[in-house]
Amino acid sequence: MRESALARMSLAEGLANLRKAHHMDAGYYHQAFFGLSIGLERLLKLIVLIDHALTHDGALPATQEFKTAYGHDLTRLFAQAIVIRERLDDEGETLRWGVPDMEITNRILAVLTEFARVTRYYNLDVLTGADPDAGRDPIAAWAVEVGRVLEDRQSPARRQRDERDAATMQRLIGDRTVLLQETETGGALHRVDEAVLHGRRTEFVQREATFHTATIVRYLVETLWQLCDRCRPGAPVEVPELWERFEVFYNGDAYLRRRKTFLS
Repeated sequence: MRESALARMSLAEGLANLRKAHHMDAGYYHQAFFGLSIGLERLLKLIVLIDHALTHDGALPATQEFKTAYGHDLTRLFAQAIVIRERLDDEGETLRWGVPDMEITNRILAVLTEFARVTRYYNLDVLTGADPDAGRDPIAAWAVEVGRVLEDRQSPARRQRDERDAATMQRLIGDRTVLLQETETGGALHRVDEAVLHGRRTEFVQREATFHTATIVRYLVETLWQLCDRCRPGAPVEVPELWERFEVFYNGDAYLRRRKTFLS
């Protein structure tokens, strides 16, 4: 129960910070990555552990065996969750929610896995002169691997509207404004229209990224639900209804899209 509470709060805070992330305050990105990587890892490990107990007469894997098999590798853990879910489906369980876009799902998990395993120390590694090939700036990695793909999905109408607004702002205050801003990938923003456009695109990207990350959580919560349903008295292992802590995530796409926080 405590592990599920930790996972749920980490995910809720991670999604809330991701929704607010922007180039003017890198702290939101770091907090989002910490919360999401920790929350996903712990939720995934609960799923793998419960499934192992159900399929091994209640026995759980040894600590070192479990660490060696998965470590902080979210992609490997998610692959195992897919195997578990497919088996549940083959056994006749009703599974309602998939992930709407596996490409984006894989990209999100890849960046968060890199953060969990290596790049959470990126800033300190830069300061202490660590090997520059040891990992990428996690914020830049997110912008490239996730942001650019989502940005390309903006509708032409939205893109044109944002460009008109940016041009208007440049015309009104561009000559009287000095900007010293930097994008997530380190590019300079000196013009008002550049800053307005970047801000609008980032807002779109983080809204979409928050939605897609929430659908990953929903996919896993449904899997946890089905496993907990098998852990009734007389089963090889008995556990409480852990999935109930994650009910806020178990909703339709429209609900997940409009949520700005999952803390309540």
